[in-house]
Amino acid sequence: LEILRLETAESTAEWIAETIRPEVPLKEVKESLVLLLELGYLKFDEVRQRLYPTDATITTGNEVLTLALMSFHRQMLKLSVEALDNVPRDDRDISAITITASPALKEQFKDELIALRKRFLQLSAEELNPTDVLQVNLQMFPLVKKKG
Repeated sequence: LEILRLETAESTAEWIAETIRPEVPLKEVKESLVLLLELGYLKFDEVRQRLYPTDATITTGNEVLTLALMSFHRQMLKLSVEALDNVPRDDRDISAITITASPALKEQFKDELIALRKRFLQLSAEELNPTDVLQVNLQMFPLVKKKG
């Protein structure tokens, strides 16, 4: 969806298939456009004379429960691994930290991640002239097993 927010975007399946990373077969792009139109996530914008997303802030929320969304997150994590080799360093930011925390601090970290995600969505929605589509992944998980 976000690719169609770009001012240079074309709402043809061919343009999307040629532009998006990773590559997606043209047939799948066409099927996806039909589905997104049917679900109301895309509409034809008379001013722009092309398809345009209807909702500026589609997010999976705080807890991912469905298999489809889990699959989406796996794919995005896979893309981040591929970006290490395929995207120039100046075009990406991939970093990690390992920290310790109490249960209370872990909850505070979760709240901070939620706030950051909401802030990124807000800033993106306010952007008047986007020129790129970015994937931002935020994850936190324990590196030790719980006892008992």
